[in-house]
Amino acid sequence: MRVHLKGDKTAEQFSELLLKIGDGKYPECEEKITLATGLVEEINKTLLDSFQAKIMEYRSVNSVLEIDDAVNYPVEFLNSLNPPGFPPHLLTLKIGTPIMLLRNLSPPKLCNETRLRINDLQKNLIEAQIMTGSAKGESIFIPRIPMIPSDYPIQFKRMQFPVKVCFAMTKAGQVNDFF
Repeated sequence: MRVHLKGDKTAEQFSELLLKIGDGKYPECEEKITLATGLVEEINKTLLDSFQAKIMEYRSVNSVLEIDDAVNYPVEFLNSLNPPGFPPHLLTLKIGTPIMLLRNLSPPKLCNETRLRINDLQKNLIEAQIMTGSAKGESIFIPRIPMIPSDYPIQFKRMQFPVKVCFAMTKAGQVNDFF
């Protein structure tokens, strides 16, 4: 199959990567391939954009834990931070999108890395159906919660839905699954 890329260098690199994977010429470890996290995020964004559902954007509320740090770390700076295992400041979702929990909410039913599919999006609540585990098929509600990153140089709190889009998801730099 031939792809016309019209000079887009990143599209050309992605096309070459897909060909290597398809031809079995890309390094594997235990039948898993290693991809850059940025590439997986780009795959998720591209697939989300292809959904025809109405888009909802959720902005987090960020604050420092120590009031004296507020002068050193303005809210705009905190909004730009993206610690590992944390939802982004701007979370973009659509109905039907697969998502992954980033925190334990109600173990064993709602644990970190539980996969869900969005059924409805409200201003302060996500309704989703569990796609994995013992509660598969059950509908649940996800609220915004405060989260504090551990082992991060800046101590701050982010109030956001504890989810991430997961058409493709990674663990330790490896692609585990494609939806």
